[in-house]
Amino acid sequence: MPERIRAFAPATVANVGCGFDSLGFAVEGLGDEVTAVRRSQAGVSIGDIESTVDLPMSSDSNIIGIVAKSVLKRASAKFGVELFLKKGLGVGTGLGSSAASAAAAGYAVNELLDTPLSQKELLDAILDGEEAVSGRHADNAAPALLGGLVLITGQELSGLRVLPVPDGLQVVLVSPDFRLDTRKARSVLPSEVRLGEALKQSRNLAALVDACHRNDALDFLSAARDELIEAYRLPLIPGALEATQRCRELGYVATFLSGSGPTIAVLCLDSANIDEIRLAIEGAFSGSGLTSFCHVSSVGAAGARRLEPT
Repeated sequence: MPERIRAFAPATVANVGCGFDSLGFAVEGLGDEVTAVRRSQAGVSIGDIESTVDLPMSSDSNIIGIVAKSVLKRASAKFGVELFLKKGLGVGTGLGSSAASAAAAGYAVNELLDTPLSQKELLDAILDGEEAVSGRHADNAAPALLGGLVLITGQELSGLRVLPVPDGLQVVLVSPDFRLDTRKARSVLPSEVRLGEALKQSRNLAALVDACHRNDALDFLSAARDELIEAYRLPLIPGALEATQRCRELGYVATFLSGSGPTIAVLCLDSANIDEIRLAIEGAFSGSGLTSFCHVSSVGAAGARRLEPT
């Protein structure tokens, strides 16, 4: 069996407008790397973390350690691991930072096992980590592990559906230099919503799934709108309301918060004017005193995977 495994898991966009806690897709070109080294002594330790923000070195507090322990326990492993994390994502960006770390760690440790866990068991271990830091939700964790565009109908593997992505879609992601804690973003949400709003949201979600199966990119874009959540979260992010309004005025209807924000996601055809979108959002953030970073990706990239050792 290998003694060292290096794995990568991608950033993810959750909710996709109409699918609160029910949709998520993987992003290409952004993500986290974890190297897992097999040790004879039982237990989990963290050897090093490369990150632009301070993260806990304790394996009891860092999500990669929590996931690694869950994988080893589920497998009744007789060895321990040392982990090395390279963060390619910021924290509190709305791009599934914790899920990327969790999926990369889970995948790497699983590859060290004599008998790897099933995909179901591995997802459960990754969700153990997510539960400890932000809540047991699969809308980031599932696409980080599986890749693609995932419909979440339950927290088990049997409740996940990888949807076909209509041809010609891309996403423009603009992330301001502003951290928004997921728990805070959830705390502002109402416990009840109006029936009419719920109906609009359910219709949009149904239309989006239908568009996937008909390979209709335009219908997909028309359906990827949020009727329930955004109004409560946008005020938490300086410039975000203006940014979304600017994009919609330009005709980009499928503009929404990626996850809980603060990243703004704009779904569009691959023929769209990227600079027009980027400048509209960057200008809104700049007016609120924030710099920002733009990334463009296809919708539904590959999930967690093994990398060549370095």
